[in-house]
Amino acid sequence: MKKPIQVQIMKPRITKMYLGSWGSSFLHNANPWVAAWWSAALPGFGHMKMGLFLKGAMFLTGEIILNFLAKINLALYYTLNFQWEKAQSVINYEFAFLYAGIWIFSIWDSYRLAVEINKISWLESKQKVRHFEHDSLIAQDLNFLEKRNPWVGLFWSCIFTGFGHIYVHKILLGFILIGWMYAITFNAHFPLLVIYTFTGQFDKIHSILNYSWLPFIPSIYFFGIYDAYSSVIYNNHLFKEEQAYYFKENYGKNKLTII
Repeated sequence: MKKPIQVQIMKPRITKMYLGSWGSSFLHNANPWVAAWWSAALPGFGHMKMGLFLKGAMFLTGEIILNFLAKINLALYYTLNFQWEKAQSVINYEFAFLYAGIWIFSIWDSYRLAVEINKISWLESKQKVRHFEHDSLIAQDLNFLEKRNPWVGLFWSCIFTGFGHIYVHKILLGFILIGWMYAITFNAHFPLLVIYTFTGQFDKIHSILNYSWLPFIPSIYFFGIYDAYSSVIYNNHLFKEEQAYYFKENYGKNKLTII
């Protein structure tokens, strides 16, 4: 009778996380409906929320360009003001058709990926050997796990979209959000809107606003706030999980004396 083959697992099959100079990526549970909601608000946000930054940036860029070419936001503005003829005259149905394809696929794909990532995250948590990283040190940058305050991330995202992500060291996502927020607010003339509002020059506001760009601002602004806050919370959970695993593997049930 052959003896059973014994296999010693030294390296986990599923990696829990990656820590690098541009940020950290790690598996965690995500609500599929929340991912789908943010993709509906602006395609790409649902993917970015789950850590798929490059894929999310591709959807976000494609959506903004096609929205602008199709004049979806301008048609929406005229529709909400009951100017039906102007809405029909400005919209480009060819680009609007392409826009609809990206919008629908982004919602479906973010929901699907959230379901699959939840399965992989559960399988990873059941492994006997797991992979954690505490820090990443290179000549240009230093990144490490630490406990952060989610309200600080929320505060800086309220000041300007992307700053909260820089605080939690999501550098790549932070730069993507900062870049697009700058481009959108500049083209919408949003800073002038704020200045004229605070100086009481309300009669000038309507003439300077660009309604093809202005409707993007609420989506990207509130996503930045929400995602920065939730990212800090996820980061803190990962910080505790890494510490617990380290002490369990190195000290087990032994009494730990700190000197």
